[in-house]
Amino acid sequence: MAGVRLFYRSARGVRLTESGEAVLRRSKLALDELRQAAEDLAATQGKVRGRLVIGSLPLSSGALVPRAVDRVLARHKDIQIAIVDGTYDGLMYQLRHADIDVLVGALRPHAPGADIIQTPCLKIPCRWWCARATRWKASPGWFARSGVGIVDRSIGGQSGP
Repeated sequence: MAGVRLFYRSARGVRLTESGEAVLRRSKLALDELRQAAEDLAATQGKVRGRLVIGSLPLSSGALVPRAVDRVLARHKDIQIAIVDGTYDGLMYQLRHADIDVLVGALRPHAPGADIIQTPCLKIPCRWWCARATRWKASPGWFARSGVGIVDRSIGGQSGP
């Protein structure tokens, strides 16, 4: 490719150069576009089929993602779905390299880059529950400022937002 070196030999075998990594990424993205085009053509004939690889962050893999997958599979039998668990950084790498199609998990305060679109899919109020007798102490003012609720088990009430 234009005289650019894509591989190099190391003690561990053959490795990709930085240019090789770029070509690999673009090639995988191009192949993924072709796969999606075939799925789109099937959809024009009323057929919903294809493959979906979901990257799932730890807190979303417990119930959210499996329930959604069950609902989709109940309606669309010809879809193949795989779930990949991982860390944010690992899954973001896989998303950018077309190894996964979507990443499900808590939104980050800022989008990771212009190539990634963050979209909220649920609006769930988040609360932090703890007993007043825990070793970890935070003032009720901290909870109120942070938007976290606190439960006082001794009286069964709730303070904070």
